[in-house]
Amino acid sequence: MSFIVPTLKPHLYARYHFGACKIPVEIADPGGLPGTGVVYLRGAISPDPMYSPPSPMPPTKLVTVFTLPAGMRPASTRWVHIYTSTYLGMYDARPALCVVFSTGDVAVKMEGGMSVDGALFFDGVTFVAEQ
Repeated sequence: MSFIVPTLKPHLYARYHFGACKIPVEIADPGGLPGTGVVYLRGAISPDPMYSPPSPMPPTKLVTVFTLPAGMRPASTRWVHIYTSTYLGMYDARPALCVVFSTGDVAVKMEGGMSVDGALFFDGVTFVAEQ
């Protein structure tokens, strides 16, 4: 599998081999149209000291962290869970909502913000690539 690093927002960087790949398969989505493959995410994203989330924070607290390239996007919005941690040791890991939009934007619900020592962990997030 060939992994690529999607376009990260400013002052965010890839850790632990963060990336996305598409596994070509022939499966049907619930609408009956064939999918073009399954997208698989791995690794983590961390902020650098210059990172600051949008201010004011949107009411939904969803912050876009990266954008998937064309061909690796779902046809409609997908809701998944990831893990976040304020320390890379993950002793305080907690689930967080992750939304993959059909535009390719991937947003995470930032309840407590994101610390420089922390990360967003995307291992195991998969969905059908339909566009």
